[in-house]
Amino acid sequence: MNQGKAVGIDPDAKGFKCILLQNGIQKKEGRHFSIEQQGLQDFVKWIQSLKEVIIAIEGANGQSRPIEQTLRAHRIVFHTFKASDVEKYRRAVMGENKDNDKDAEATASLALALDSQGRLKNYKRVWFPNISLQLLTRQYARLTKNKTGEINNLWKIIREASPDFYVSLKGKKKANKEGKRSKFNNKNLLNLLFSRPAVSEWKNLTDAELFKAMGGRNDKGVSARIAQIRGIAQDITSMDESVYELISMTAERILLIKKQQKIIKGKIENKNADNKEIQNLMEIKGIAAITASTIMAELIDIRRFVKDDNLASYAGLGRKKDATGETGSEKKNFNYNRRLKNILMTAAKNFVHFNPDHHLSGYFRHLCKTGMERTEAYKRVARSLVRLIFRRLYGLIKVTDPEAALIENEGSMANGKIRDTHVSSNIPPSNDVIIKKNGRKCQMRNRKPREKCLT
Repeated sequence: MNQGKAVGIDPDAKGFKCILLQNGIQKKEGRHFSIEQQGLQDFVKWIQSLKEVIIAIEGANGQSRPIEQTLRAHRIVFHTFKASDVEKYRRAVMGENKDNDKDAEATASLALALDSQGRLKNYKRVWFPNISLQLLTRQYARLTKNKTGEINNLWKIIREASPDFYVSLKGKKKANKEGKRSKFNNKNLLNLLFSRPAVSEWKNLTDAELFKAMGGRNDKGVSARIAQIRGIAQDITSMDESVYELISMTAERILLIKKQQKIIKGKIENKNADNKEIQNLMEIKGIAAITASTIMAELIDIRRFVKDDNLASYAGLGRKKDATGETGSEKKNFNYNRRLKNILMTAAKNFVHFNPDHHLSGYFRHLCKTGMERTEAYKRVARSLVRLIFRRLYGLIKVTDPEAALIENEGSMANGKIRDTHVSSNIPPSNDVIIKKNGRKCQMRNRKPREKCLT
């Protein structure tokens, strides 16, 4: 039990302000610490000298990350509040004026108020995110976004400089509904554009020169690719020298991004070779190392979510209830983890592609036939994948203490693995009538003469 003491922390880019409040004592103590190593050490010593005290931080995983890492390293429990919640509390209790001191004081006061109501435990941060995994997966996602932008830019340059070359690369046949992978994901073609951007001269190069310009790797189908390149270059006219330079520089940037992605992917695979959660998710056909690692990096720990509905809401795949009196409706939820939603949508697309005979793929095709947009249909598949992921990850939890056992049982209740006898079903009652005949239970549908005995 704490003694009614709380330390409110308001972080900024270079340091953080701390305010100590204690019930029954009007005097407050304020200190400022730097996020440098010495400042964080002084902060820990001060916290440890206070003994039983509530630690409350405004915000989470932003400017407060160095503070959180230090507290976790010293096994110090802390709580975090949304900045918007602290602002609302400060305006209601302390007034409109705002500065670091008032924000820190409002954070501490809010923690004491919630503690007196028995609600503070909801804001306790006991799950430790894998910082290195988050950094790797988020950097990989940024590189993927940058690569897509560079590829689109390269297509634009080629289309404006030489429509014939653009049409030859794109192909005269229209892509299917799923879309085709961009040719600029091909390393051989990118090497050729980087080292020999003068497209009109490709037809004068020998096979050996083309092979060397494409990287000199004897990949599968390289001979067919050389023949295709010769066919493309036959009718291409010369372009301005500056255009060739732009093509070469853009291709070089794409190659560099692909190289960086390969390095990061290797580090992620090596790091998570023994991670049972990630390896379990990779057993789902369509979810590979990057997708599984990103899901776990953003989830942090599946025990944060009591039900799969909570996980779906966190991923932006659910809707918020908006009810007043007897009227009620649902509306979109704009407060969710966008990285997690993006990777789950990617997982849904890959799942449908690699599992054409699965019932979820059939469900996706049925939704599209009924007129639903493909993006919305993929969203429904992603919501179903959330249930599957939730069950799989909870199945890996080993119960080591009563609190973990309680969490696991709550998760099982949410998944339908167990159900108490007092829990009523949400399925409407049937119109069938149960009667007894010759000592056996029989079912008469809608009171019709036909009878069906139940064993």
